[in-house]
Order: sequence, then C-alpha cells, then structure tokens
Amino acid sequence: MSEYTDFFFHTKGNVSLLECIELTHPAFPKTFRYVRNHLKESLIVRHEDGLSYEYQYQAIDVICDRVSADLDQEFSINLKDHEDEFISAYRALDDNIPVKFNYRCYRDDVLSAPINARTGYFIYNVSQNDKGDVTFEAKAQPLNSVGTGIAYTLENAPLLRGIIN
Repeated sequence: MSEYTDFFFHTKGNVSLLECIELTHPAFPKTFRYVRNHLKESLIVRHEDGLSYEYQYQAIDVICDRVSADLDQEFSINLKDHEDEFISAYRALDDNIPVKFNYRCYRDDVLSAPINARTGYFIYNVSQNDKGDVTFEAKAQPLNSVGTGIAYTLENAPLLRGIIN
C-alpha cells in the first residue's frame, strides 16, 4: 500500500495532510512555494531529491485529478494572491516557456519526504478577478493528442487481411 493510501486508512486523527504547490520559471525573481493548510508563517520540508525548501502559507484551493477522456491529469488552482506577487511575475513573462507546476503533500508529523508528489505539470489559463484571486489550470504535457504514426492499411500490413475479413 502506498504511503498516500496508508495516510487515509491508518493514520491517527491528530495528523493532518499538508498540501504544497511550487511554481517555477527561469524568468521569475524567485520560485513561488506555497503551503495550503499550515497556518504558521513558513514550513520547511524535504523534497524527493533530498533538498530542503521553505514554503509560505497561502490560502489556496487545490482540486486535483480531473482525468479527461484521453487520460491527461489536471489540477485547478485558486490562489488568493493578495500581494499580487505571483501574478505580477507571471504578467512580466515575455517568452513562450510555460510556468512549471509541482504538487506535493506531506504528513504534518513527517516532513522529511512527501507522501505524494506530482511534478512536471504546466500552467495554463491564468486569470485574476477583482478580489485578487488568481485561478489557473495545471496540466501534464499533452501526450495523447498526437497521432501514433502510420495508419494500418491492407497495403502496408497485408497480414491484417485475415483478421478483418
């Protein structure tokens, strides 16, 4: 059983799940690291690569694992960006390199490794409303939207004749 599944089925009631998001881009002044449900100023956790990073508390709504018909996974994020720090950095981008999104969750009693890590997503459809809420979608690179090569026909695969007739 995975650590993530084990958390939900076998953890005592006083242990909570900490959800962390990371937004990176080469042109950003810094990497934006936010933790959703840790009310203290900051949190230091260790990533799967063994390095420790600091996450700042931010009010965030994370809806994950919307799987579409072509099996591409997606996150919907609503970030309460009251200082306009992230949206300002995003609007200053002038290249075609997408912003990278990583999602990790930790047990609040074990911060040395994530129990679930999903990395390598890219953000799309970034918008901000009049209250300062920034919403965007984080999607995996579309892998199932391209053709797989040559179509099978009786001319290039004559052994199909016995199957389709």
